[in-house]
Amino acid sequence: MHKIPAYIDLAALQRSPVAFLWDDWDPYASLGKFDPDTEERLSAMSDRAIIAFTIGCAEWVAARLWRNRPEPTPFRFMEACWAYNMTDNLFWLPPESDEREWQGKELAPIDLALMTILNAIYGTEDATSADEGALAEQIALRVLPGPSGFPEWRREALQRLAQLCPRLPTDSLGPPVPKEALDPAMPLHALDAQKSVADFLEGLDTDRNPYLRRI
Repeated sequence: MHKIPAYIDLAALQRSPVAFLWDDWDPYASLGKFDPDTEERLSAMSDRAIIAFTIGCAEWVAARLWRNRPEPTPFRFMEACWAYNMTDNLFWLPPESDEREWQGKELAPIDLALMTILNAIYGTEDATSADEGALAEQIALRVLPGPSGFPEWRREALQRLAQLCPRLPTDSLGPPVPKEALDPAMPLHALDAQKSVADFLEGLDTDRNPYLRRI
């Protein structure tokens, strides 16, 4: 089962009241412009690193807003996205959501964050993944209380991914990115990416997660 990363203080996030403004009809208007620095940094990374960052931002959003609902739907969705991003043609991409089922300022931002992951993956075909990663950051900044720890994590995550996953002219997709790449507590010099990816994939339970569909 997908676990919320230890660097996210779930209890603190969920104690804070949901006080931000959100427009279901036009959420982009309230999110503001992307940070050009984030977009530039993401553009220098592999596509898989951009997707990993986008998933990481969505994890913060879901941790903030899912608020102990009984079914861990968004976390299962993200687990499937991690599996897709770590493999080549082993798992299907999760399907797009029905927006009618994700209304209101708790559910709608989660839905937008999840769909932004899909758009980042689709964006590998037309070089728009960095735009989606910058949008993912804006969604998190919009819904998270301050202080939340997200700005510090964002800074560390971008630095770590830039070091671990530079974009290569001959391989824009890049190698699989482990979840630990986003964890500031894991020293990069001690990270065995191949083993971390293998351990994650070995621990997947397709019977418990309907989004995990093998090809």
